[in-house]
Amino acid sequence: MRKLILVFVFLFLVGGSLWAAEEAAHGAEGEHHETIWQTIGKWVNFAALVSILYLFLNKSIRVQDKFKAEADEIRRSIESAREAKEEAERQLQAMDQRMQLMSQEVTRIKTQALQDAEEEKKRILDSAQKEAQRIVEMAHREVDNEVRLARKVLRRHAADLSVQQGQKIIEQEINDEDQRRLVKTYIEEFGK
Repeated sequence: MRKLILVFVFLFLVGGSLWAAEEAAHGAEGEHHETIWQTIGKWVNFAALVSILYLFLNKSIRVQDKFKAEADEIRRSIESAREAKEEAERQLQAMDQRMQLMSQEVTRIKTQALQDAEEEKKRILDSAQKEAQRIVEMAHREVDNEVRLARKVLRRHAADLSVQQGQKIIEQEINDEDQRRLVKTYIEEFGK
């Protein structure tokens, strides 16, 4: 903005001195008076020149301001990037420390898990041995029970076979007459 004001002041001074020099030149040639329209025309030309210069200089000033704003934005971006980098480095160090702690924790957990697994293995083996002994004892009891039951069945079967065998022998040795006599004896004893 200061540049623009300086340009206007410069143009005003240059324009005024040019106008004064022209007046002096006309005054030396003789009495040549300017009309009001000529004076207004000079000032309109001067204003047009100032306007044109203002437009061109304003664009260049805007471009410079734009470059300055972009340079400020780049500086801010660089500063922000530097701060982000420092923050990232701090976070990286914190993550490294956490990773080391986690690695130590994992090692401790693995060691504890191995100890727990070994203890569980011993407990399971002890339990399995006790269960195996209990199953063997139950199997012995079942076998003993089955043997006793088989002996009873065999005795009963042997008794049934003996009875059948005895019945066959009796049937073969007793004839009809012996049978009538036995029935008669039975009836007489029953009647008493």
